[in-house]
Amino acid sequence: NRYHHLVGGSETVYFNTANLLKKNGHDVFFFAMDYPENLNSSEKKYFTKAFDFNSAGIKQKIANFKSFFYNSDAEKCLEKLISEVKPDIAHIHLFYGSLSSSILVVLKKLNVPVVITAHDYRLICPSYVHLNGNNKICEKCEGHKFYNCVINKCAKKSYTTSLAFSLEAYFRNLIYPIQSYVDKVIFVSDFSMKLHLKYKPELQNMAVQLHNFTPDIRVKNTVSVKGDYFLYIGRLSFEKGLRNLVEAFNSRPGFKLIIAGTGPLLEEILKIKGDNIECIGFVSGKDLEKVIVNSSFVIVPSEWYETLGMSAVESLALGKPVIAANIGGLAEVVNDRENGFLFEPFSLDDLLQKVDYANGTTNEEYQRLSGNASATIEKFDEDVYYDRLINIYTSVIENACEKLAV
Repeated sequence: NRYHHLVGGSETVYFNTANLLKKNGHDVFFFAMDYPENLNSSEKKYFTKAFDFNSAGIKQKIANFKSFFYNSDAEKCLEKLISEVKPDIAHIHLFYGSLSSSILVVLKKLNVPVVITAHDYRLICPSYVHLNGNNKICEKCEGHKFYNCVINKCAKKSYTTSLAFSLEAYFRNLIYPIQSYVDKVIFVSDFSMKLHLKYKPELQNMAVQLHNFTPDIRVKNTVSVKGDYFLYIGRLSFEKGLRNLVEAFNSRPGFKLIIAGTGPLLEEILKIKGDNIECIGFVSGKDLEKVIVNSSFVIVPSEWYETLGMSAVESLALGKPVIAANIGGLAEVVNDRENGFLFEPFSLDDLLQKVDYANGTTNEEYQRLSGNASATIEKFDEDVYYDRLINIYTSVIENACEKLAV
């Protein structure tokens, strides 16, 4: 994975999966970029040097431009790690524009079968979130028309960055097509899988859908008490719908909102938020569970095709009802008026309507929603996930062995 520290839902799945495999007796080895924020790892000496193309200045962008397309250092570092640990299989998470296609090349050269989890839409969208420069849903790149990313300034609202992202998409699709280097692609929701197959039907025989899991559901699974605040947890970025969320609660000064997370919108939120909105920064582990348990509802106001929504999954696992935008894979997690409420994405009025209704729920109705939250989360159980993941790994390894034997 690009990061070896918690940044978002992708890293949560990366670490949760590794811990689950270790728990079941498997040896797991990590490979990532060597960021100073990384968690400790015995494989650190193999990590490739870190760079962040998105936040880099012009000079840094130029210096790392080649690595954005093909990271030779990552290729060399990964080859050293593989030679040392000799893995049966590689499971890749985020890698384009960082570790790059170079890791696919070395894995194929060394006959290591590969599974990737598609946490975003980088396989089919250069800017990976299907939003244009005006933060509107965009699907203009269908048919490999990646030049539309430049025309619409889809990446960071910048022609330069959008050009780099578009060229990278053309480069890897032409030179390192995913179907030539990967054995299976795991999609975390039906929505994500269907959208990817619409763009890339050549992935049909490689595609498998597997919902992410949340650890220790049976321990967490409980009917909860309605707290005195609403909660947002996650990255503070434009595609998460935070501007509408803050505006909604600015118009409801009697309702308290806690925002847990960090990201590029933090300074803007601090400037425009009312006194009823509190930003508490990044929280994780037991501290995060405590913040969720003590809330009334968790809000997921996404304005992009959310692949699944791990914050919703984690909240439901704690018996906490969720108010979510009806977009992307969120409707596979939240059932309207069963374990929470769905609202029309981008609609401030509908969000306010659902917040008002949620705030006025009786204790009896709240307990029903909470109980349903606990019940519906069973499909995200770690044992179910583990069994299906091992079946995927086994089939991929067996197929790879058969090819080598021919």
